[in-house]
Amino acid sequence: KKSCLGVVVCGRDCLAPEGRKVYLRPAICDKARQKQQRKRCPNCDGPLKLIPCRGHGGFPVTNFWRHDGRFIFFQSKGEHDH
Repeated sequence: KKSCLGVVVCGRDCLAPEGRKVYLRPAICDKARQKQQRKRCPNCDGPLKLIPCRGHGGFPVTNFWRHDGRFIFFQSKGEHDH
């Protein structure tokens, strides 16, 4: 089971040279995630902010999987809201 940690975005809502917004994958552990949020945007040097995932009734989207012989079955609860 894994829960979505959300997404890290530029606090200035800047655009990368290709015209897309800057999205970063959040660090896995709490301490590293806090350190990541103190860093600056790699595009414009603005502050980074974490947008938490709340796509499953106010809670993060959760992914489950189970092995059945040679097969792996995936199940997702909720839809990402970020």
